[in-house]
Amino acid sequence: MKKLTALILVLVCMFGLAGCSPKNTEKGKAVFETENIESVTFYSIAPKEEIKVPEKHLAEIAEWLGTFKIAEKAGDILPPGADSKFVTIEYSDGTVVYSSLSTITVDGTVYLTEHEREPECYFDLADEDLSAKTQSVMVLETTVCYANWSEDAFIYNSALNADKMIAGAKHFPIFKMDTKQDVEQFKADFGEILSMNQGYNEIPSFEEAISKYDEAFFEENSLLIVYVDAGSGSFRFDADNISCDEESLCVHIRQKNNPEVCTADMAGWFVMVAVKDSEISCCKSFDADFVGIIE
Repeated sequence: MKKLTALILVLVCMFGLAGCSPKNTEKGKAVFETENIESVTFYSIAPKEEIKVPEKHLAEIAEWLGTFKIAEKAGDILPPGADSKFVTIEYSDGTVVYSSLSTITVDGTVYLTEHEREPECYFDLADEDLSAKTQSVMVLETTVCYANWSEDAFIYNSALNADKMIAGAKHFPIFKMDTKQDVEQFKADFGEILSMNQGYNEIPSFEEAISKYDEAFFEENSLLIVYVDAGSGSFRFDADNISCDEESLCVHIRQKNNPEVCTADMAGWFVMVAVKDSEISCCKSFDADFVGIIE
């Protein structure tokens, strides 16, 4: 069954707990309250998944959460080998609790947990109709061009997903061009910050790459531009795929090489994705994230 994908690292990278978080840290005692649970969402980094449990299964999930017990204190840092699956529990009073499925953090201290049943089976409790809400967007073509590197805040604050530009989450700024005029404005906005006329080895410049998108193209199509910053000019990136649910679109970026020896320069790239307007007409929000390095 397809799973609803989303950007979730910002919620879980600190394994934090909020509100009236569980305070029972005695070994062998349950750490999650099972009453008044409003919603439960499972997250996974690899593969990247977000699954909100349907209300009809909340009682079953609450019973499972009640089996979480403190195993031992791990200290103030995440122990090696901790898993990449997480759970978010929202209570009816507004409390939101975040936890790894194998650790929990209380007042800055990490505790290992143990539970009687493995979580994998609960991912399948998501309604089948979730799969119908998420679909791949047909891509006309992708083009990667050189952008140079900059940490100018304007790049991130002016992006369509500016709210995702939070420390700990690997999101990339995304922009949407609907007309040729949008392209000209984009060049005016970022011409002093990023490189528009410079290429990098085999990678063309932005001006060269954008030249093929004329007014005729924009009559029925749009261009999504993702700025991808990198710690080395040796790394290469591309759009892995695009997913869209009923309202939200996300361009998933993958690093397509993993060189043993890398240049020491910082770099930045524009990953440009051409799509039909009809494919994204329902999308009200846009995002771009990092899904890993090609194997």
